[in-house]
Amino acid sequence: MSILDHEPFSQGHKLIPPKSHVNNWSQLTADQSLSLIEMMKRIEKIIQETFHPDGITMCQNGGVFDDLEHLHIHLVPRTNQIPFENFYSKEPIDNTSLKEKMAETLFLMKKIYS
Repeated sequence: MSILDHEPFSQGHKLIPPKSHVNNWSQLTADQSLSLIEMMKRIEKIIQETFHPDGITMCQNGGVFDDLEHLHIHLVPRTNQIPFENFYSKEPIDNTSLKEKMAETLFLMKKIYS
């Protein structure tokens, strides 16, 4: 399972949570970890084929930095024009246009996934 981030950093920004409710990697079994990694690979491929980014940043914020209180991995499509330090900025980014495109983003990604 994966979901579009409700506060996207870029078009196609996805969150991938494991099926089990855990707070960190160490609570996953080996099989659960493998399933999460396999899903990351599938979503990475969909992002590549849909948006053709210059790269994809994958990250996990744990502990006090995890605002969902559930392990999840961010897959963030990036171009050379998107500095990643803005991802961790305390200043909110203006992602209004990205939010307005969420239905389109989902449609485009599902088209590749089908």
